[in-house]
Amino acid sequence: GGVLSEYEGTLFAIDTWKGSSSVPSMEKEAMYNDIFDIFIQNMKILGLFNEVVKPIVMESIAAAHIFQNNSLDFIFIDGDHTYSSVKQDILAWLPKLKEGGTICGNCAKAYYSQYSEELKAEIDQKCEADVDYIFNDKLRLHPGVVKTLYEVFGDRYKIIPGSGLWYYQTKESNSQRSLDSSKLNKLNPYYGAHVKILLNILGETVREEPGQGSIYQSERIFLVAQYCTQGWNGDLIQLGFQNTEATKKLAELAQKSNRRLVVVPLAEETSSDLEETLLTDIEQYADFVSIAQLPKLTEETIDSIKDREFCFAFIDGIETYETCLTAIKTVASCSGIISINNISVSIENSRAFLQGSELTNRSKLYLPLCREGYLLWS
Repeated sequence: GGVLSEYEGTLFAIDTWKGSSSVPSMEKEAMYNDIFDIFIQNMKILGLFNEVVKPIVMESIAAAHIFQNNSLDFIFIDGDHTYSSVKQDILAWLPKLKEGGTICGNCAKAYYSQYSEELKAEIDQKCEADVDYIFNDKLRLHPGVVKTLYEVFGDRYKIIPGSGLWYYQTKESNSQRSLDSSKLNKLNPYYGAHVKILLNILGETVREEPGQGSIYQSERIFLVAQYCTQGWNGDLIQLGFQNTEATKKLAELAQKSNRRLVVVPLAEETSSDLEETLLTDIEQYADFVSIAQLPKLTEETIDSIKDREFCFAFIDGIETYETCLTAIKTVASCSGIISINNISVSIENSRAFLQGSELTNRSKLYLPLCREGYLLWS
């Protein structure tokens, strides 16, 4: 949705929001929570509801009849993973794709043709039984997805390495090639892979958080930053802070990944007791941490930060719109992900998050139960 909003596209989100019988945990979650309402609130926070993202509460196959053939640029399928459901979904939606369009989904670890004959036989047997997944070398393999992709596309589809995301692009006519390529590039499947991986990270660590800076948030920050160190060059930076847990986790990661963590406490926002606690907590990682004792982000400070290469930035404990937005602009060149804390509890930070997305040309990612939001390259 964040990508489409940049050039007046529309994303139709089709689901029952009632979970799936093949995944009991999802069905149970839907029994106790209004998943559709959470989705709507999430889209409203991001400024996407109805303007860009239009939800349709229907079964997938029924919804396919609403759309004309050759009418959609991009289709993402992530429903029931059993063989009959995956095949019905792909066959129902594939005709709706325009020339040069892309259809994609997830949970394709490898190509069916590349598996051993023994594993192929197990896939054939289990997919007909509509089993959601089987284990192969301790990895979950979805026989319904793998078998359907082979039957529909052969080996003509692609898998994004390390993600399980698959995609198939239809042939493009001469008229389609005249479209603005810069806009089409924003639907880069690698961006989709980043979002999918981040959603998995966030989903595993989201809990109802009793207080600010809970252990779950610290773990999220650590895992997202770790993902950045694995994919991009550069150090870690934290601007401001309101507790030491996240900072300690980032310092641990700096040591683990042989990077540096630059901490700019912004002293006017921070108590001396908290600073002393910080110094004590990160003492064992002192060789990998630089602390800049600065009362505010001056032009000189901003210029010095902009000259450095960072793969992850965490903006924490800042209370005013102007300071938060300045912090975002300061780390705008970060090669990886920027995280802004407290956007769920601070109108000032929420405003800065939305404005920062536009100024840095990044897409927004935010889940309602998280205190923080993320700005990603599209």
